[in-house]
Amino acid sequence: HQGGVVVFPMALFLLFFVPARRAASLFWLGAGVMASYLPFVLYAWSIGNLANFWQWGYLANFRYVELGAKISIWKPLLEAILLSILATHLILWLVTAQRLKDFLKQIFLGQRKEDFAFVFFGFSWFAVTVLAISLGLRFYQHYFIQLTPILIFLAAPRLTERFENWKNFSLQQNKKK
Repeated sequence: HQGGVVVFPMALFLLFFVPARRAASLFWLGAGVMASYLPFVLYAWSIGNLANFWQWGYLANFRYVELGAKISIWKPLLEAILLSILATHLILWLVTAQRLKDFLKQIFLGQRKEDFAFVFFGFSWFAVTVLAISLGLRFYQHYFIQLTPILIFLAAPRLTERFENWKNFSLQQNKKK
């Protein structure tokens, strides 16, 4: 699931940040997607289950999404968000929120830094994943585990900087000697 979700941000990244080889890059991205998907389709076809593969892999999932719109979402959404943020990876969420603030400054103030493309990819991946999680309007806590790789991707550079400067860190660094 997540492999399919990340294809869209990858295509956006290639479209906006690799202009010299845009067509070739998009072609190879599509070829890679097909190379990973085609064996499953061919196998289902070879054993006579292509109709079932389509039925249960796609049609049933879209029906599931459609039925989810008929339930109340607020309580499960709040529980899932609180558990996702507070119970798992709080530091990753905080660092990612800082990255988002800096990224929005770069966009609105027009001061792009060298990591702009990296962060653009990360937040477009994040947005598409949130969309995928939200499709059925069922916000089960385990759905939010899909955000973990993205949070790590976005938070890792900042956390690495902080750990590399750990020797210089002091709780009394702002006090006068």
